[in-house]
Amino acid sequence: MADVQPLPEGADDAADALASRLAEAWHATFGVLPDDDSNFYDLGGESIDAARIATATARALPEVEDLDVHLMTALLNEARLADVVRSGREFIARAANGS
Repeated sequence: MADVQPLPEGADDAADALASRLAEAWHATFGVLPDDDSNFYDLGGESIDAARIATATARALPEVEDLDVHLMTALLNEARLADVVRSGREFIARAANGS
């Protein structure tokens, strides 16, 4: 797993908000507060749940284009919350850099 690089200026707020918004959406979907090791599939997560979590999280961060698509893919592929957060932070950093 690659180290998380520092975020460019301006991306910090979105990245900081990502984890809390993702946890809120996770709680709304599954009824439990997640920790870093919470696993999407262990809680019975399906693609519709990934879409709900990703959409709710992305709505709170409208300045990050296509975040919902990225998070849904990350939820389905990574499953563990800490990995989804890491992936989302990296996505936000790339978006802030324009790449």
